[in-house]
Amino acid sequence: SSAQARLPHPILLWQHIMSLTIDSVASFSSHNNNSADHPPPPPVGIPRLALGVYQSTHAKKSSLAAFKAGYRHVDTAELYRNEAEVGQAVKESGLSRDQIFVTSKIWDIKGGADAIRRCIDERVATLDLGPIDLLLIHAPIGGAHNRATAWKMMEE
Repeated sequence: SSAQARLPHPILLWQHIMSLTIDSVASFSSHNNNSADHPPPPPVGIPRLALGVYQSTHAKKSSLAAFKAGYRHVDTAELYRNEAEVGQAVKESGLSRDQIFVTSKIWDIKGGADAIRRCIDERVATLDLGPIDLLLIHAPIGGAHNRATAWKMMEE
C-alpha cells in the first residue's frame, strides 16, 4: 500500500531513533555535569548502530558478518557467554582494534569489591582484546552500595 511505501527502511529508522537517544543523553549530561566537581566527560566515538549478540549461538560468525557489512560496534555480556567468540571475531576481522567498539557488561555485583574486580578482570581476559571500550553494570541489582562499588571499580 502507499502507507507502507512511505515508511523508512528499518535500519534508517533505528539509526534515527539511536541518534535522538544519544543526542538526548549528551544534552542531559552537558546540562547536569557542568560544575567544577563534575566536568563533562570527554567525547567518545560510539558507533550508533551495534550488533547485539544476546542468545547468539554463533557470535563469532555473526560478528564477522556484521563487520564485513560495515558494523563497527558489538554488544556482548558476561551473561551471554559468548565474549570469547566476539573477541576472536574482532581479532580475525582484518580491522584494527581501534576501529571496533566493544561493549560488555558485568552481572553479579553483590560480592563486594574483590568479586567485582575479579568479574571485571574476567571480562577483559575473556574478550582478550585489551581494555573494553564500554563496560556496563548489566542490571540495577545488588543494592546502592554495591552499584557504587562496581562503578568505582570500573573507573579504575
